[in-house]
Amino acid sequence: MTILIILSVIFISAAVVSIWSKYKHRSIYKFAKLIPVSVLILFLLIKDSQFTVFRILIIFALVFSLIGDYFLLHPETKFKYGLISFMIAHIFYSTAFINEVNTYNWYLVLPVLFYSILFLKYLGNEIENYKIPVYLYTLVISVMLWSSLNGFYSLNGMQEKLILAGGILFVFSDSALAINKFKRKFKFAEFTILGSYYAAQLLFALSVN
Repeated sequence: MTILIILSVIFISAAVVSIWSKYKHRSIYKFAKLIPVSVLILFLLIKDSQFTVFRILIIFALVFSLIGDYFLLHPETKFKYGLISFMIAHIFYSTAFINEVNTYNWYLVLPVLFYSILFLKYLGNEIENYKIPVYLYTLVISVMLWSSLNGFYSLNGMQEKLILAGGILFVFSDSALAINKFKRKFKFAEFTILGSYYAAQLLFALSVN
């Protein structure tokens, strides 16, 4: 419990510094952005519990998220690589979540599909240069969101609640990022994107028993 508290404080502090540096000190941001997810990886590596398949998959998802964070530090030249990295991360997340349940509520695909189609339609032609990677990413993150919904409706335990909250926050973060990049810049965009992103990753890490 002590280690959990210490690492949680370090994570939150690192997340705050990362968001602050994005606005105020871009040279620090290049390093600060990579610290929060690195802390979560360290936490899961030293956590005093069994290395289950779920735990290993979450660690791999966080590792590829960290790689994606690095690529997105250079959005003008490496945005597509960032998308690919996060796609792989979501595949690991989805596999972890699906592996925890035996019941599959396929009707839950409908609200996820509805949101995805509506959002892509909203982005419109602005994603023309990134159409294929954005469509593929939307598909993969939609599967992740469905798997988190499915787990919640199948088991509805604390772990599933953390996962669902994390899944919703991740989709919210990526939606805000897409709007800010492709549609229009908006006030407090970085705070919104990074704040919800770090919260999602923390919830996913905390879902590991």
